[in-house]
Amino acid sequence: MESIAIDSLPVEQTEPLLVELEAFLGSIRNDTPPVVSGEDGYKALKLAHDIMEFMRTHR
Repeated sequence: MESIAIDSLPVEQTEPLLVELEAFLGSIRNDTPPVVSGEDGYKALKLAHDIMEFMRTHR
């Protein structure tokens, strides 16, 4: 059996909602595009909704 190498990556401990809000406010204050576009946000939410709906109907 082959062995599997495991690498750990440093992860900064942050509050995700705070980071999201700071990025959003920064885009407003600096008149720059948001990190995630409205269209991409919509697609992510639709995908999550579709997955939940699939799980609900295919038990």
